[in-house]
Amino acid sequence: MNSELAQPSKRFISIRLHRRDAMVATALATIFVIAGACRLVVGVCGVYHDDAIYVSTAKALAQGDGYRLISLPGAPIQTKYPVVYPALLSLVWRIWPRFPDNLLAMQGLSLLAGAAAVGVAYLYLVRFGYFSRRVAAASGLLCATVPFMLYISTQTLSEAPFALLVLLAMWTLECQVRRRSSSRLSALVLGVVLGLPFLCRSIGVTLIPAGLVILYRARHRTRWVMCGLAGVTLPWVLWSLAGWGVWRQGPVNGYYADYAGWWTSSGLPFLKQVILSNLVVALSASASLGLEGLSTWLGQLASPLSFVLFATFGLLLWISVFRQLRTHLVLPCFLIAYSVPILLCPWPPHRFLVPVLPLLLAYLVRIISALLGPLLRIRRIELLPLAGLGVAIAANVLLQHRHCELSRRTGYPYTGIPAEPVAWRSYEDVFAWLRTHAQPDDVVASGFDSMIYLYTDLRAFRPFRPCAASLFYGVRLPPVGTCEDLVRTLRVHQPRYLVQLPLPGFSEDEPFAELVNELHREYPGWLTTAYQSDDRRFVIFELNPEKQLITDVLSIGPVQ
Repeated sequence: MNSELAQPSKRFISIRLHRRDAMVATALATIFVIAGACRLVVGVCGVYHDDAIYVSTAKALAQGDGYRLISLPGAPIQTKYPVVYPALLSLVWRIWPRFPDNLLAMQGLSLLAGAAAVGVAYLYLVRFGYFSRRVAAASGLLCATVPFMLYISTQTLSEAPFALLVLLAMWTLECQVRRRSSSRLSALVLGVVLGLPFLCRSIGVTLIPAGLVILYRARHRTRWVMCGLAGVTLPWVLWSLAGWGVWRQGPVNGYYADYAGWWTSSGLPFLKQVILSNLVVALSASASLGLEGLSTWLGQLASPLSFVLFATFGLLLWISVFRQLRTHLVLPCFLIAYSVPILLCPWPPHRFLVPVLPLLLAYLVRIISALLGPLLRIRRIELLPLAGLGVAIAANVLLQHRHCELSRRTGYPYTGIPAEPVAWRSYEDVFAWLRTHAQPDDVVASGFDSMIYLYTDLRAFRPFRPCAASLFYGVRLPPVGTCEDLVRTLRVHQPRYLVQLPLPGFSEDEPFAELVNELHREYPGWLTTAYQSDDRRFVIFELNPEKQLITDVLSIGPVQ
């Protein structure tokens, strides 16, 4: 395999695809669909919070309500998440408007997009000479067994469609830079295609400057490309400007609508800490995500050593990306541009790496093959790299099996293996109680507000604003605000019910539960228990703010 590991000598090369390449890509996509189907939990939405927001905005589009957050009181316009993915889901809703039955089709759409991304990634890496067929196939096979990637691709989340759009844009760009001259139409089409990832996820904006730089370096004119870009992206940019400044109005609309306000809320002094922390975590996650089974097992045995090991592999991976700039342009240039907002964003990098995982794993496979290959050869077959790949895939499959068994037992799709699993039927009991006892105009406050809206049709909101500095970066601040912040929010938005339930996988879970307990202690009589399930973590409180401490509450002041 050493000859295959050699870097190509030309900046833009093309390799002819054969019928066997199409067969390999199809096989990889098929394996991904089968593995994803085992992970898919039918009829459940909202466990990632964003997934239910996508579905509710799709419902709004399908019903003719416009691109609005109809799950929130007042149904404000949606200015945070771009429109392409909700628009695709809205087509499903129009054809099959019965919820939650139609979730199967929506989840299937994401799963097929993820499978297509893995297959197309193989073809892309081979077609444009980035990696050998063996390396590209091995990385695709490994990617098709990664539990977290399969989880994300079986939820109503935008990562899988975004990954497919990114590959489409890079493929189109690769073809364009290889032409000696291009027509205005092809340049216009390229601009449109380069803009589509941004219309699916905001981080897709990184492909735009990267693409323009690549075209400039390849001595292509960009005037018509920019016209195509402007045509598809400007309407969304102008629309999203309506969300600027909403963050200062409070946690309800600000959290859902104002990316810029959330991004800058922690201040510039905190930015250095974000960059350093995200850099270290991203290096480790770049390698550990693809080897999730091994990283989970090693983390249980020796967590610090495991982190150092995968951070080292991640560092080698990104060094390989930068080195490839000497012989290629499009893929490494995009990956480097894509990494910039990951480092700047005050949020853990793992989810952002999922769309580019099929590409990053090719670098990782090549590095591991280069390290293990010379150690043992039998008739030119590199036994150790092959065995290493088998062990990594087996570990992923075993971890995936554990997730599938847990989901079948509880009916709940988990990202990890929790210490105290929760059953989906407990959530369904809460929905049933609300549908029976609440009035149509009642408003609900809950950590899983978007989920509650989908299953009850009651407007709901999160009564807290998560503090990323505290939740993820160790800054000593209230992670979900103070009790006084909660009281202000409840007084202003006047929900009838406060629903406390587990938020598995969320760092906000315990802090919010503690905040509700503090509210119970500090303001007795304000909350009346209306429902509590056998699992005592599920409680519905009815709010009675007019009965107790009105003077004290009003003295706290207006919502910030």
